[in-house]
Amino acid sequence: DDLYGENSNNNIDIDVGGSTKANDAKSDTKRTAPAQPQIFENAQPTSLTDGAEGSPITQMTHILQNFDDQTFWHFQDNLAPNQYHYIPRERSQAIRYLIKLGINNPGFVTSWETSLEEKRHKVALDKWEFRAGIRKDLMALLSGLHNLCELVPWHGRKWKRVGLGDLQDLRRRKLHYKKAMLVVHPDHNQSAPPAQRAICERAFTALKEALQQEPK
Repeated sequence: DDLYGENSNNNIDIDVGGSTKANDAKSDTKRTAPAQPQIFENAQPTSLTDGAEGSPITQMTHILQNFDDQTFWHFQDNLAPNQYHYIPRERSQAIRYLIKLGINNPGFVTSWETSLEEKRHKVALDKWEFRAGIRKDLMALLSGLHNLCELVPWHGRKWKRVGLGDLQDLRRRKLHYKKAMLVVHPDHNQSAPPAQRAICERAFTALKEALQQEPK
């Protein structure tokens, strides 16, 4: 039996009513998928009859069951609009719906968590680099660089926090700049995890461009 109709992607006939605690987390007004990266774009419709203990489907079902309500509904923000519209309101039916769509492997959760991490890092990087849409000067960037190094477990050369008092003098400021470039230079971080490499590339470019605005 096809629980969600013959075409689970485009013509799903299900009851989205019911009253559960999960309903509070998923508002009645939220029936259109937000603009998000499509991390589920490789999902293929699948059978619900898995049965194998420890299989990807079983693992995925367990993961979804253990999400709190907010995380569970937020996880579905990456569905295509025609899929998102038909999500059942009852938690167990919603899980079966996701599995039916082909979101049946823990790898999808890993991709989603990576996407969230990238968004958090972008927000932190933007805050570090810009103020009101204008790039901060070298002094401000250097004094806040430690915040970037705390975003991830840092591998390799470490950065020691520098106060604004140590950056007032132009000569000392340029000395700290050189030290910072040793920490964030992409060539020095080739073996670092991807998240750290991305942070370093962004910081390297920002610091280099900020130096161009310094007195010669």
